[in-house]
Amino acid sequence: MILKELSPRIALVMRFLYATAARVSEALAVRESDVKVENGRVKVRLRGKGDKERIVSIPADLLGAINEEYQTPGRVFLFESSPGKPYSRQWISHEISRASMVAIGRSISAHDMRHSRATDLFAKTKNLVAVSNFLGHSGVAVTAKFYTKAELTEEELREEKAL
Repeated sequence: MILKELSPRIALVMRFLYATAARVSEALAVRESDVKVENGRVKVRLRGKGDKERIVSIPADLLGAINEEYQTPGRVFLFESSPGKPYSRQWISHEISRASMVAIGRSISAHDMRHSRATDLFAKTKNLVAVSNFLGHSGVAVTAKFYTKAELTEEELREEKAL
């Protein structure tokens, strides 16, 4: 498993990327003030392309693990490489790519966590509009381009009932 090949800190970033389907830059820009716990639910404000904001949820145990690992006095960002400084997008991408090569023999990117989450959500719900909103896409057409297929398989075309 890829998480086992990462340091505990970077593994938490990877878990956060999957849970939120955030772009790497969105995740690394999350500040302590962007995280709110309301009625036992953890809400995180993400700032995406074009300064567009969206709110996503993460499991409370994930926030607990992040806080335990990253808690330092004066912490500004959720994920800090040193006090007051977030990790670089390049470093996170490098570490996930390196760990995936060791664990599964091929490179995956940090951004693949976003695609994996979106694919999993669409397969589970078949709700393209909701997945599009979750991803913060400008429109459903953007989401459809990446998460729906344009062709039917032979199995799907096969008639099940005799005429």
